[in-house]
Amino acid sequence: MAQNYYVGSVTVRKREGKVGWYAYYRDGSGTQRLRSLKTRNLHEARARALLISEALNSGTDQRLEQVRDNRRVTFQEAVDLYLAQCELAERSLKEDRTRLLRICQDWGEIPISTINSGHIESWLAKNKRKSKWSSATRNRYLSAIKQVFKKAHGLNYLAENSALPLKATKEDENIPEPLTDDVVAALLEVLPEYARYMVCILVDTGLRMSELHRIRWQDVDTAKRHLNIYKSKSKQFRVVPMTPRLATLFDSLRAGHQWLQSQSGPSRKAIMWPDDSSPSAVVIPPIDIKKSLISAAKKIGADHIHPHQFRHTYATRLMDQGVPMEHIMALGGWKSSAMAKRYARVNPVHLQQHADRLEELPGHKPVEP
Repeated sequence: MAQNYYVGSVTVRKREGKVGWYAYYRDGSGTQRLRSLKTRNLHEARARALLISEALNSGTDQRLEQVRDNRRVTFQEAVDLYLAQCELAERSLKEDRTRLLRICQDWGEIPISTINSGHIESWLAKNKRKSKWSSATRNRYLSAIKQVFKKAHGLNYLAENSALPLKATKEDENIPEPLTDDVVAALLEVLPEYARYMVCILVDTGLRMSELHRIRWQDVDTAKRHLNIYKSKSKQFRVVPMTPRLATLFDSLRAGHQWLQSQSGPSRKAIMWPDDSSPSAVVIPPIDIKKSLISAAKKIGADHIHPHQFRHTYATRLMDQGVPMEHIMALGGWKSSAMAKRYARVNPVHLQQHADRLEELPGHKPVEP
């Protein structure tokens, strides 16, 4: 009969017909476990049994058992679980889903526990070179991978989070220029009426396009001149004050509006904006004005203009009017002053005007021949 040796909560003994020592113990759930200690030496067997006993007391052994049970979970399964349970804004979720679908083409059937940091780094480098990704694109893919691995690690699919040590690469700043007052004025002269209304709202509120199209009539209080924004990118409720002219604009839309789209041909359809008879009605249905902005920019001789520039213009206008940065953060819904400063930029036209003031001060002026 084999002799038993007791090390903490672990029993060390030999199995009949087997070579080497085995550990017998109950895990955190009370299940009887049997594990080979992979040694014939009793001294080494007792030392390894002590490690198991310490792990049982600290609760880590049960987690490792769960990791072993989940070692066949594929990357695709981990992705599906992450997407089903993550709390992201609609746009961010859509972007993550698209990126992870691309990654699953290569890793979908591979157990996630077998993917290490070297595999991740190699995959990112290969695709950055092959698809000519910018550093920003590479970082977005890394961020999506990290979220999946973080979720998998929390669910005991992984013993260690292999993606955690990987760092984002430095990105080149590509911050859109705010529009000058002259460009905004010229733009409003040539835009279709429905696009003009949308631009006026964006310039005076700094809303994102997704926020603009989620405004319902119940969110519009023209008496107090407040816009209630319930769902934003940062998932924070905020109240956006309206200018008097913007409150007047919203009141003018209460009766509802209808326009014919500017293009010709059989695809030409009417654009319908609902009246305020239903408080839950969306004020401005989803309409893409990118083409209208491109066409208008050509007419006024301006560079390419896109909707998000109006958010930069809003922040810059506030800064030019002397609004403190913490107030700009609150008005635009930015979480940090650093992010708000990326939007509130010094207007080059104003710099020229400030420099021209020096002309009135004493200095040398060459005499014209």
